This record gives sequence, structure tokens and C-alpha cells, in this order.
Amino acid sequence: MAQLLVSQFLVYGLAWLVGWVIVREERGPIALWSAYCLLQAAGIWLMISMAPVVGGPPIPVPAAMLMLLSYFCANAGVDLFAHQGRMRWQGLWWVLLIAGEAVQLSTALWPGPLHLQAVGYNVSVASLVLAPMLVLRQPLRREFGRWGLLPMVPGALICVLALARSGVILANPEAALLTTRMATNLPLLLATLFAAGAFNVAFLSLVVGRLVRRMHGLLDLDALTGLANRGGLEKRLAAAWDNGTRHGVSLSVAFIDINNFKQINDAGGHEAGDRVIQGVAAALQQSARNTDHVGRWGGDEFMLVMPHTSPDEAAHAVKRLHARLGEAGIPMPLGCPPLTVSIGLATRQDTDASVQALVLRADTAMYRSKKHLAAFAIAPEAV
Repeated sequence: MAQLLVSQFLVYGLAWLVGWVIVREERGPIALWSAYCLLQAAGIWLMISMAPVVGGPPIPVPAAMLMLLSYFCANAGVDLFAHQGRMRWQGLWWVLLIAGEAVQLSTALWPGPLHLQAVGYNVSVASLVLAPMLVLRQPLRREFGRWGLLPMVPGALICVLALARSGVILANPEAALLTTRMATNLPLLLATLFAAGAFNVAFLSLVVGRLVRRMHGLLDLDALTGLANRGGLEKRLAAAWDNGTRHGVSLSVAFIDINNFKQINDAGGHEAGDRVIQGVAAALQQSARNTDHVGRWGGDEFMLVMPHTSPDEAAHAVKRLHARLGEAGIPMPLGCPPLTVSIGLATRQDTDASVQALVLRADTAMYRSKKHLAAFAIAPEAV
């Protein structure tokens, strides 16, 4: 049974190494989790193969130190994963590791009551698995909801077992050897087997979930500009429309069209046209507020979605946007006039039966702006 546990950790460690090669976005956490599994395998193997020396500590010190280091790696990996590449609690992990390792070394250098070494080891393990449950559960829950707490379940089990073993050892020091020998402790073996499987499967699921979410996000992005594409804009429009309908708040939409874009392509080619589109996209992104959604509707058309924005506020935002485009100094091909855009603005009204009606009014206002060579036009109903 003990050999099965070692094999299991080896398989998990090698599987994470394969993941490290494939999933570049999460290489930091995956490398640390692989180290956690391989160190666990080495520590358990030492624990079951090195018989405690008569008069020495009940847990082989090298095994105990490897096991504590493995929990440090697991915590560091969870920290990196929870904060998406930044380790915010590195100091805490080091303090807990150094304290635990110091306790184990002290038992080898300065003989004392032997059962206290096992207690020190179990308390150190409990501290190392309890700490991430306290400081990392919130970022995981924010990203994954209740599923983000799933990896905490094996940690809670290990913590309870470690503290329970400490209680048994303190109550009956003579039993310290029996309660800490993994090779002969079937309940401990089964609990460790379950906890290891639950930890690795849970975090594998979270890694896959994050990757799937990122892929969906990429599907909503325009490859040329990095802004939301039409599909992404339609999702944001629908969400803003539903929120406005439910809570009675305003919603404004602006259509932006680059004037004489065919002339730009004819004079400088499609590469020049792409550079102009990218320049306009960058200027729009810089002028948009944090609450706004800006994206490329298609071709040389862009859209600015402004939730919680009244007609006056929207008109002010469009004026600021137009001024920013003028200041951007986007280079034009030889023979083309300076860059200008036509902007149509509309704000949600009770007469709008759907979000499509609002978009149509903004689109109509944009064409009116283009027809009359105006910087921007406002849909009459929005005034």
C-alpha cells in the first residue's frame, strides 16, 4: 500500500511535468506542484524505508524535512496560481518552512523527548496546510466561485489528521512510533492517498477551467486591434441592456467610422489601412473610461458602449474621444487628407424595443454625420 502511494505521487509529478511543457501560461504553479509531488514521493519512500534508529527521532529527519519542503512548494504554487503569476505570501511560506525544518534539525542535534519530534512535525504540517486555506481562499473563490474552495478540502483533511496524530502522541508518547510509521498505518495511508488525489485533480480542473475561460475571451477579441470584436461587443451590449432595463439606468452607444478609408487603402495598401485602424483603436482605448466597452464592429467601424451614461455625459465623452483622435497624430499615406471620423451617438429610450433598435439609431446618426461632414451627430431621440 505504501509503495502504491509513492507510485501515485511519482505519476502526479511526472504528469505535472508534461503539463509544464504544454501549458506555458501556468508554468510557475505547475513546476511547483510537480516539485511537491516528487518531494512527497521521496519523503514517503524515506519514511517507509528508513527504520527509526533506537534512541533517535520516530520520524527519519531527512524524510520529515523533504515532506515539509514539499508542502512549501505546494503553497507557493497555489499562491502563484491564485494571484495569476504573482506570489504575495512568499514570506509566510518561508517562515513556516524554516520553523518546521528547525524543529526537525533540533531533534537530531539536541536529543530530547523523542515523541516531541513527531508532534513538531505534525504541527508544522498542519501550519503549512492551514495557512493557504486562510489567506488564499478569497482570490480562488473570486475567480472560480464555490469551486475555488474545492482544493482546500484535502488540505483540511491533512490538517485534521496532523493535529489528531499530535493529540494521540501527546496522550500516549509510547505510541509515537506506531502512529507515525506510514508503512504500518493503514488509515494514514488511505487518507494521504485520498488527499493527494483530491489536491491534484482539483487544481488540474481549475487550470483547465482558467484556460477554457481565456480561450473564450480570445474568441471575443479582434486579432488586428486587440479590442473586442463584434461578438464580444454584442455580449457586452446585451449585458448592459439587461442591466439598464432591470435597474432603469441609462445606456449610450456611439458608432465611429473612419472617413475615406477606401482612399487610404488605395493610396497605401492594406498594410497602411491596418496601421490606421490600429492607431484609431489605440486612441479609442485611451479615451474610453474604465466602465466603457470599446471594440471593432467590423471593417473600419468601431463602437463605444457606455453603460450608466446620460445623453449629456455621452456627448461629452464623444467630444473627448474626437479630440483624442485629433491629438493622436495617426500617420496617413501620401495623397490622403488628415484622418477624420464620423461618429453617431444614441442613448437608450423607452421607445427602443430592443438593443438592436438602439444600435440602429446610433448607426443612422453616424451616417448622418458622414453625410453632413460633421464630427459627430446625435440621434434626435437621445437629446
